[in-house]
Parts: sequence; structure tokens; C-alpha cells
Amino acid sequence: MLRLEKLSGSSGAISLVIWPALPWSLPRREDALVHDAIWAEGSANGQLVNVMDVIPMCNFYGVSFLRRGLLTIAIGTGGAAPALAVTLRKRLEQEIGPEYEAFLEFAKALRPEVSRRIPSFRRRQQFWYALVESDALALLRADPDADVCSLTVALLDQYAQPQAKERMKNHEPVLEPA
Repeated sequence: MLRLEKLSGSSGAISLVIWPALPWSLPRREDALVHDAIWAEGSANGQLVNVMDVIPMCNFYGVSFLRRGLLTIAIGTGGAAPALAVTLRKRLEQEIGPEYEAFLEFAKALRPEVSRRIPSFRRRQQFWYALVESDALALLRADPDADVCSLTVALLDQYAQPQAKERMKNHEPVLEPA
């Protein structure tokens, strides 16, 4: 029995076709005929089609997502092994905790100040890598309310100072410590 449901979407009607082939049953000839019909109609209409476990009849694949606030990691296998995508996501969930969400909210709020204090793109890039590689994430992992401001201010002060080559380019005197 073929069940077709019309769902109301923002861009018109969305068709959802549910074909109840039982997971323990062998493929039947009528399954292939239904799959062919679904693929032919959907692709002819420019619709997204995913005939489960029939990779040639898919023009999109589902992915496994890990979200931590502003951070989104998508893992896909092109339909070859969705269980692998889910397994990898579960492993990453253990490694990438809520501290990443807190860090990204902090970084987002910090961006205007970094741009103001560090005019050189190269030095800003160095600052961001230094911040990411600093103890900030470990501090936030240990204590979600950790104050990473003092660490950040120290890095801002360090990277706000132009390097010797940049000072020479701007014809500023370069005084290096002895």
C-alpha cells in the first residue's frame, strides 16, 4: 500500500511518499516499480528525492549534525554508510562540549574590539589562532562561568603591538631589547 501525504510548505506543496517495505522482507518487483515512479516524477518536477537505500535514486542525502550554539559540524557519507556518520558524530559529541558554545559567543562579542585594537589583518589572524590554542577552552570546560577576559586582554595587548617588520614598513624606529 502506497501512502502519499501532501504537506503544506512555504514554497508550495511538499509530497512525502511512504512506501512500507518491511526491513526484514526481500525486495519485491513492485518495490522497484514504485521507486522508479517516485524517482521519475520527483526528479522531473525538480523536487528533492531520497529513495531510502537506493543511492542512484537520491539527489540529496541526510547528514548527521553536531551543534554547539554557533558551531555546526555536519558529517555525511554520501548515503554509503549513515551509521558511520552517526557514530562519528557521537564520538565528536564527547570531544566537543558546551564550552565551544560559550567560547563562540565570547568570540562573537569580542570581534569588534579585536578589529579596533588590532588593525593589521595578519596580527588579528595570529591573535585568533593564539586565543583558540590558549587555555580558554579548557578553562570554560572546567567551569562554564570561567573568566577568560584576563587571558584575552593579555593576548590583545600582545598582538596589538606591531611586529618589527611592520614598524620598519611604516618607517617607525625599531628598538629591540638587548
